[in-house]
Amino acid sequence: MAHSRCPNCQARLKIPDELLHSKVRCPKCSEPFLCEPEAPAFEEPLPTNQSRSRASRPRPKQSSSLPILLGCIAFLVAGAIWFYYPDPPQPANRDEALLVVDAPSDPSAPAQVVAREHPAMKRVRFLIKTIVAKNYPSLERQLHIPSWYQLENPSDQRIFNLLPNDEIRLWKETFLFNFAANPLMQEFAGGDFDDVFYLEPELTPLRIEIRLQENPDTRWIFNFVQENDDWRISNIETILPPVAPKPDPIIIEKEEKKEDKVYVQDELGGRIFRGKIEKVELVKGTTPSELAELSPLIEAALQDGGLESRIAKKDLIFWENKPIPILLNRLVETPLDGSESRLMEVAAIDGLLQALTHRISTLPMRALGTGGKLGLQDRQNEVLGSWFTWWKVWGKKWDLWKKEANFPPPPRRRGGKRSNNR
Repeated sequence: MAHSRCPNCQARLKIPDELLHSKVRCPKCSEPFLCEPEAPAFEEPLPTNQSRSRASRPRPKQSSSLPILLGCIAFLVAGAIWFYYPDPPQPANRDEALLVVDAPSDPSAPAQVVAREHPAMKRVRFLIKTIVAKNYPSLERQLHIPSWYQLENPSDQRIFNLLPNDEIRLWKETFLFNFAANPLMQEFAGGDFDDVFYLEPELTPLRIEIRLQENPDTRWIFNFVQENDDWRISNIETILPPVAPKPDPIIIEKEEKKEDKVYVQDELGGRIFRGKIEKVELVKGTTPSELAELSPLIEAALQDGGLESRIAKKDLIFWENKPIPILLNRLVETPLDGSESRLMEVAAIDGLLQALTHRISTLPMRALGTGGKLGLQDRQNEVLGSWFTWWKVWGKKWDLWKKEANFPPPPRRRGGKRSNNR
């Protein structure tokens, strides 16, 4: 077990022999340093006989101001370190073991200056102060302006220092204002250093990466160039942490019958609903007595030709939408079978539906083009099926359909009274 002394806080530490000549972090001030064994105290050799008499002579006291001067210099250096460097993070346990930062392969290798103490870092600290204070002349002194001009204008092959003075002045004013107002630079200026370390040099001789305590996942890479024995910031790379993609929302699609949204084309080039011929429910509120009254009216209208029926115009039309599901169920009960009589019966129902709904239906009566009788029957069923899909869409929105179809005002009933369903 050897002893070593931290060059930052001068704390005397016990060091295991295997950590000698390694880069460790001080548990007192948390600053890394190269661990070297403490030199043994210098012992003066015993005086010889010759010098005994000379040593026994009293020496005159000499006044020296060197200790006072050294003390003042040490005080000034300590004040500068305290002013420019942030407070080091305090370890959770003061007695915790020393952390090996970077053990050199060669124990005799010279100590390297830690990145936090590199002379170029003073430019970063001044940069933070100038951004907060919006001191643009001082901000210009921290940056290597020609390098930033080339980054902003990669296609411009001119030499920056040879540009006209007015152009340089105008560009610098705009650039410095935008630089200080950049949200990323504002975030950096408002944070505290968490970790500072070197990176392999690429286009510039010095690259230092800085992590902030507030957002350690964001990387701030500073590139420096040396100019007149001093360092200037030539570029700043900000590498943000990857953003996890948001999971796609789970959309539960309701199962819908294709016939509700699929249309077919009729002979005139229009589109009609495509549906399925199946039983439908009566209009809500239809009573058995109303059914008993409607049935003979519908039979009379169908026997009298449907569309031109006087009964349909003067009596059935006052029942609004209540006769429609009865007629649709009649279509279910009388499917097409290829006979002429059945086709005329279905056509009468289709015509009466048109009279009650003011909806135009194009039921084909004879084969057109190719397909023959089978093609004609399929086409007729498609047209009839469109009534059922139309009813699913508009059956519960009858008042809206009346506006959509532009219904005329109902005629007066016999006896001069109007319908109760106005």
